[in-house]
Amino acid sequence: MTLADQIIQDYKMICQQLENDEDLIKSFKITGEREIEQAFRELNIFEQNNDVDPAITTWLRQEIYKTQDAYNETLGYEQKKLLQKLEDNEQDYRRKLTQMR
Repeated sequence: MTLADQIIQDYKMICQQLENDEDLIKSFKITGEREIEQAFRELNIFEQNNDVDPAITTWLRQEIYKTQDAYNETLGYEQKKLLQKLEDNEQDYRRKLTQMR
């Protein structure tokens, strides 16, 4: 295998790993959205079936929203890191190919 072939193979391997990471982040996002929706559904059912102080359910809703915001912020941060890794991989690939010439 030539050096150029190795560079291309390494680039493609890293791209594949990063695409897998991106799929994982998307999966976490979908799962998180489902869990939040489920939490709201369960809270609504609990509220309808029980005599509960509205202040408690309001507080619980606020806590769910805070959790959702924190979760989305974490996913956004991980997505930005991933995009930076993709860009770094692309630049590294081009730099190595240019150095070969």
